[in-house]
Amino acid sequence: MLNFFSPWALAGLLLLAVPLVIHLFKPRKTRRTVFTNLRWLKESKQRLSRRLQWHQILLFFLRAALLILLVLALARPVLSLNGSSFHSERFIIVDRSRTMAAAEPGEETPFARAQVAAEALLSAAAPGDRTTVILASRTSEALGPLRSDALAYLPGVRAARPNAQDADLSGALSTIRAMLGDRGKDSTVELFFFMNNLDRAWSQCAVS
Repeated sequence: MLNFFSPWALAGLLLLAVPLVIHLFKPRKTRRTVFTNLRWLKESKQRLSRRLQWHQILLFFLRAALLILLVLALARPVLSLNGSSFHSERFIIVDRSRTMAAAEPGEETPFARAQVAAEALLSAAAPGDRTTVILASRTSEALGPLRSDALAYLPGVRAARPNAQDADLSGALSTIRAMLGDRGKDSTVELFFFMNNLDRAWSQCAVS
C-alpha cells in the first residue's frame, strides 16, 4: 500500500493542466503568403510539420513526467509491502533528547520537524494497522498501546517537548519488544525513527 508523508503536495498535479490550457486557448495567428507553384517544396514542408508535431507531443509528455516526479518527491511516498490480508504494527519513535531542541536562529528545531513528520505518519495509517508513539531519550515512554485509531495519538505528539536528557534510543527497542506480545499472526512490524542521527544515541548490544 502506498501512503504519503505530505499528501497535500499531490495538489501540485493540478499544474499539469497549465500547459494543456495554454495549448488549447493559445491564439493562432496565420498569414497566407502567395508563392509560385512549388509542389515538391510544399510536400517537404508538410512532412516537416508532421515531424515537429510529434516532437512537441513527446516534449510535452517528458515535461509532464518530470513535473509528476517532482510532485511525488514532495509528497514523500511510503510503500508498505504487506498485502490486503496483512496488517502492520507501526511504532513511531520520536527522539525527545536535549539535542533535538538545538537549531540555528530562524530555523525549526529537529524536534519540531520530527513532530510534523510523525503527525503525517499518524494521518496516513491504513485500516487494520495498529500504531503507537514512543517518546525516547534516556528513558522511553509509550503514549499508549498499539491501537487501530492512530489519530488518537495526535494530541500527545503535539504536546510533547524535548527534555534535558541525553539520547538513548536503544531503550525504545526493549519497549517495542515488550509490546509485541500480542502481535497478530499475519502482521508485519514497521519502525519509524525520527531523530538527529547521533551515533552515541545507539547501543550496539541493544540493537543486536
